[in-house]
Amino acid sequence: MPLLRRGEIELMRDSTKVWRVFHLKKYYHGKGTLILTNRRLIFEKMTGLISRKVETEEISFLLIKNVTTQGLLSKKLVVEEAGQYIFKVSDAGQWAVQLRSAIQEYVG
Repeated sequence: MPLLRRGEIELMRDSTKVWRVFHLKKYYHGKGTLILTNRRLIFEKMTGLISRKVETEEISFLLIKNVTTQGLLSKKLVVEEAGQYIFKVSDAGQWAVQLRSAIQEYVG
């Protein structure tokens, strides 16, 4: 569970698989939990076999260039910043709507 900052509210949470795209190459990044707050997008995953620890990545709304979905039957949430994050979540369409709305409110 990520530490929320002062004034930060969790809006959505779902289990996910993540891929990163850099220079047109797609890399599997792991599975974990995707969390949307009113200020950032957070991806948490467990690492290590013996000594388990939580690894957290966050994407600031200020760095996000575009939010889309891809796929016909199994839609995925696509977040573009320096590269692309592709998240397989249960309702990619709803995630895209909520994320765009949160970014709009945050950035103004």
